[in-house]
Amino acid sequence: MPIDREALEKLLADLRGEREEAEAVGSRAAERLVRLAAGHADLSDVDAAIVRSAAEDFATAVEKLKLLKEWTRRVRGLLT
Repeated sequence: MPIDREALEKLLADLRGEREEAEAVGSRAAERLVRLAAGHADLSDVDAAIVRSAAEDFATAVEKLKLLKEWTRRVRGLLT
């Protein structure tokens, strides 16, 4: 069965958009973590739930970016 090049190129474009969104989520989460750490002299004043949420968002974005990178690599391999 022949490879539908147009469909693969669309998939690559979709993956690029997903990567950009994951990068934005990760960046926002990292910025929140930095603001939380820099804004308090005493760690006891920091809300652990907010820190945990930002850290989870960051970790999820990192995992998603790794998967998207691998999928992109595989799809590109089909185009060559």
